[in-house]
Amino acid sequence: WGQLSKITAGDGASEDGFGWAVAIADGYIAIGAPGADDTGSNSGSVYIFAADQNGSWSQVKKIVADKNNSNDGFGSAVAISGNRIVVGMPGDDSLSTDAGSAFIFARNQGGNDNWGPEAKISVNTLFHLGNAEKFGLAVAIDGDNVVIGAPGTDSKGIDSGLAYLFNRNEGGDNSWGKVADLDASDGAAYYEFAISVSISGEFVTVGSPSDNNTKGSSAGAVFIYQKDKGGTNSWGELKKILSNDGIALDYFGTSVSIAGDYAVVGAQGQDTLGPRTANGAAYILERNEGGADNWGIKEKLTAGDAKNFDFFGAAAAINSNRDTLIGVPEKEFQNSRGAAYLFDNAAKPPIASGVFFPHVANSNGWETEIAIINSSDKAISAQLISYSDNGSQVGNPITITLSPMARRQIAVGTELSTPDKIGFIVFASDSKDISGYTKFSHNTNGYRVAVPAVSKINSGKLYIPHIASGNGWWTGISLVNTTTEEKSLTIRFDNHTTKTVTIGSGSHKAFAIAELFGNVSQTEIGSAIIANADGIVGLELFGTVGTAPLQLSGILLKNELATTIYYPHIATTGDWWTGIVAYDPVAANDHFTVTPYEEDGTALTAINVPMTGKQKYIGDASKLDLPAATAWFKVEAENGITGFELFGTKKQLGGYTGVGISTANGVFPKIDQQGWTGIAFVNPSAGSANVTLTARRDNGTIVESGTITKNLAPGEKVVSNIAELFPDSGNINEATFITYSAQAEIVGFQINGSDDNLMIDALPAGN
Repeated sequence: WGQLSKITAGDGASEDGFGWAVAIADGYIAIGAPGADDTGSNSGSVYIFAADQNGSWSQVKKIVADKNNSNDGFGSAVAISGNRIVVGMPGDDSLSTDAGSAFIFARNQGGNDNWGPEAKISVNTLFHLGNAEKFGLAVAIDGDNVVIGAPGTDSKGIDSGLAYLFNRNEGGDNSWGKVADLDASDGAAYYEFAISVSISGEFVTVGSPSDNNTKGSSAGAVFIYQKDKGGTNSWGELKKILSNDGIALDYFGTSVSIAGDYAVVGAQGQDTLGPRTANGAAYILERNEGGADNWGIKEKLTAGDAKNFDFFGAAAAINSNRDTLIGVPEKEFQNSRGAAYLFDNAAKPPIASGVFFPHVANSNGWETEIAIINSSDKAISAQLISYSDNGSQVGNPITITLSPMARRQIAVGTELSTPDKIGFIVFASDSKDISGYTKFSHNTNGYRVAVPAVSKINSGKLYIPHIASGNGWWTGISLVNTTTEEKSLTIRFDNHTTKTVTIGSGSHKAFAIAELFGNVSQTEIGSAIIANADGIVGLELFGTVGTAPLQLSGILLKNELATTIYYPHIATTGDWWTGIVAYDPVAANDHFTVTPYEEDGTALTAINVPMTGKQKYIGDASKLDLPAATAWFKVEAENGITGFELFGTKKQLGGYTGVGISTANGVFPKIDQQGWTGIAFVNPSAGSANVTLTARRDNGTIVESGTITKNLAPGEKVVSNIAELFPDSGNINEATFITYSAQAEIVGFQINGSDDNLMIDALPAGN
């Protein structure tokens, strides 16, 4: 684990205690500042941060509770799961002095990313507590389960403490009813059991930092509880854990967080700088470290700039990717402004990193072609490694050296060993100048489809914008788990059904949507979200089956949304049609705007298309009633959407994603030498742009008269086949791909057609 960043509040003030509570999940960080004075002295607040594409964290929301008062301590505890945040307010006096309460906020409640209030779990709706129970001093959430700590409860003596487990639908829909009481087997007065709590799947961790044990007085302890231990649906104590180097007053268990097979425990009283320095530490636990379900200590974390009385470890959080966040509320001790430290897991995946070809099919009539392209001015050499579905290597790695601006095309079935055993392939180069594609074809039914290679590992959700399951159509999903741990992926479909798919570490899994439902077609499903897809790469294919004509297309699965998607071509002549999909996965838009353009860039009248929340537009572009002169168009939504474009006839289908394909430098990755290739690109910028295109052979050399420059006005489009694009080249038939550079980002794609009765395929331009 290495420190990534330090996060502070933009409006922080003395004694806010920013960092007193922290949580990280699903691309968001929540940090509590219970000493903030927004609605009264020490009334408290919570800050929400989101990560951008570069990994930088910025504040997106500040939350205060409705009617919280002085000394309520709102934000003393925070937890995130999916689209919900739980916040504890242990000083709430609604029932009695410091009886406490907890609040649940939903991400899109009251607007996109608004994090509005959804529910309040207050003590007077559950049971009567006495004074100073501090219900809500610790909170945790995982899906529909919430754990709330009340360390001031007197179940085994004064301040012995108790934790409570709630479920959203216990006692009725959205009732948030109590499921279980969690108590320490050897609890005693003043142990403050449940001053920290966490839950992940079947495990709950509870901290008891004032526990007196063999390590010393208030050395502290952590308790692990497991579902069904001691009986079905019971939550029984599995183990009590002590620090391996603990001493008196360490307060091991000040904070706890668990995610999968890993947990982090804070010990804010640890004296790593010397006796009585209380600078603090945190410990990483692994489930099977030292034996099955042993939950042994894996690593110890400290701050690189530690100072006396920082209390590093007062708060701690860990996510499924093992990113670990440690709160330090007394940082800059004299004024308690606070800070938080983010650590990443330095373990390397069992499979190579690089450019992924996340699906290979070389059996039952299927053939796979891949291509690797070097768009830099330097030679690049790396290994091409084939993996089976379970992540083991197939054959020996092949070292491939690409000259500057060169391309290597590989027929998997003839150039790689035991191709029928290959599930996916990695070109193990970390160069940003490597791109490529995977092409699948079937030698009897004419199927053909191409999908770009993957160079960016997903760091959040994955969106499946289109699912066709039934009425002669099927949709298949292919996923690769690039992480070091097994992943249980939650797929949430737009008809409100949920399925779980488990993929082992470094493994590959391909499945049809119908397989998740007992091989029953799902005509009511149109899209889905994979909610916990950190470290997953993949693609989807969709096509017809069982009836002629057969059609097939596919796109990469991405976690990116865009406010503008470009559709740089419309095909309406003869039998050709253009299909579009615009999908809003987060229910954030009530419409999108379509702006059409003529080929010379003239903007035509825009139209608004209604889009009810969490729906998509799918259909023939001709049904948008665009002006007859429309040559291309863009779709804009106030909040992010995803989508793609399709071209086809009754016997053809080709498509490509519309998100993340705007580039100033890139490639059109394949010129079909046994058929035809057409390309189209537009200048979506507000200014003119020169675009230089160069036709190249696989070895990187330029064909005769193979360089042209097009000056595009704002909004102007170029559409052409290769021979017309390079009219002066006498040997354009030797070119296998095109590189381009432009003064501004352009958006383009290519279509390849074949002379052997295979379908067309489409690929976006880019790198």
